[in-house]
Amino acid sequence: MFPARVTITLLALFAALLVSGCGVSADYDIASTPILTTEEWVQRPYEPAIYVQPAELPTRPLTAVFIPFRMQQAMNNGPYYAREVSRYVFEIWARERIFPVFEFLENQRFTGQANAIALARAKGADLAVTGSVQQLMAGGSAGRSELSMRLEIYDAYNGQLLWSISDAGSMQPEATKDFVLFLKRSSMPNDPLYAVSASLAYSMSHPVKKWIQKGLEKQLAMERKEGSTLDDAPSQSENGQEPQGQDFQSGDTGRIPVTESLL
Repeated sequence: MFPARVTITLLALFAALLVSGCGVSADYDIASTPILTTEEWVQRPYEPAIYVQPAELPTRPLTAVFIPFRMQQAMNNGPYYAREVSRYVFEIWARERIFPVFEFLENQRFTGQANAIALARAKGADLAVTGSVQQLMAGGSAGRSELSMRLEIYDAYNGQLLWSISDAGSMQPEATKDFVLFLKRSSMPNDPLYAVSASLAYSMSHPVKKWIQKGLEKQLAMERKEGSTLDDAPSQSENGQEPQGQDFQSGDTGRIPVTESLL
């Protein structure tokens, strides 16, 4: 039989593990105070703020280039940090497969809307993805890390700003807490700035990904409806002759618009 204090301690640890959820480990031996270690999570005070979004849906899969973020905060090595955050965001979006073709233009920089459009057109892409780092603080595994950024997506066809989204998050270790029966301490990742960047990248990708999927689903439904109509149409006219096909005027042979009116 375990001593009463040991039994109570084990029950307390078990309860703490249930409450804390995943990312929890316990270091316990009878000769010392048990230590409960929890992994810290990225804190996001609000959902992404969407300032600009398209009123129309895309009619096909879109290709894009990613132009590294610009740094808005005055700090040493600002362009370096902005480029690294950009790389983190690009990796997450590439993993999410938002665009079938997605290229990171590491050696380019944003100098204005016209510049972003020109870079996208030069690569034959539909969209130019870029943005800015509004605030950054890299505290490492022992301090507080903060990040806020704004993401912008331009239509390379007409230069229109399709999306403007901002988000912010932070991560910091908690001080070790003594609960008498056990100690609770937090564990930070080796690169908290990457963890925060990845969290924000995922959250900002959701509305864009949903926009593209909704457009493709609508286009597929229209094509199926048109195909069903053609299948139901008579193969011959009443006078026994084949119906004449409709003549369509060829459109612009240049770039194809990204979106189609919802109306």
